Amino acid sequence: MKRHRFIGSFNLADSALVVRDGAFFNQCKNVLRLREGEEIILGDGKGHEAHAKIISYGTRSVSVELLEQREVAREVPTLVTLYAAMLKHEHFEFVVQKATEAGVSRIVPVVSLRTVKKGMKRARLEVIMREASEQSGRAHTPVLGDIVTFAQALHAAKESGRIIFFDSSGITLSDLPTANKGSTLALFVGPEGGWNADEVLMARDAGCIITSLGGLVLRAETAATVAVYLGAHGLL
Repeated sequence: MKRHRFIGSFNLADSALVVRDGAFFNQCKNVLRLREGEEIILGDGKGHEAHAKIISYGTRSVSVELLEQREVAREVPTLVTLYAAMLKHEHFEFVVQKATEAGVSRIVPVVSLRTVKKGMKRARLEVIMREASEQSGRAHTPVLGDIVTFAQALHAAKESGRIIFFDSSGITLSDLPTANKGSTLALFVGPEGGWNADEVLMARDAGCIITSLGGLVLRAETAATVAVYLGAHGLL
């Protein structure tokens, strides 16, 4: 039987819990119409989760009994930080949603030379990440970093060791060197229209592996999703 998953600031240390969260209450009672006695899964987004049973509904609260608690190991073999150029309209929200489903560990918004939109609604993006984690069965919710410049992103990415920078001028995926693979990886995906030539040179000088995703022209949000999935599953 399918158990619905919820991620939030749950205290999973006790055997019983009263959740006073309006959104959680509405989702359980009014949207999903979960009845008393039904079992759900609660997670804190940091690798801890518990099977729980709905005991009763209050005016705006849900009382649950925690049946079994466990710690979940990392879902994917490689911790991926995605340095994603900011996109306009809802396209960056799509990147955040699909990269979360694909297994990203951290997303850092980057202002590039061709960036049009230079701000973000953090609260909304974090809700999208949480809901995408719930939908895809993840126990670890990705971290959303602060907006950084392209130069700042290159500097920060050095901590990951292996950095793959996606650009149509790069080598093919089949030619990627297999040496120096590790448990962490940084990926750079550009904006609409791609990276500026000067940015590609800066990436090369910083030691990035310049790589192409192939001959097809992918939208930036599609490229980000594909890149994260390959990276998180140890294929890059």
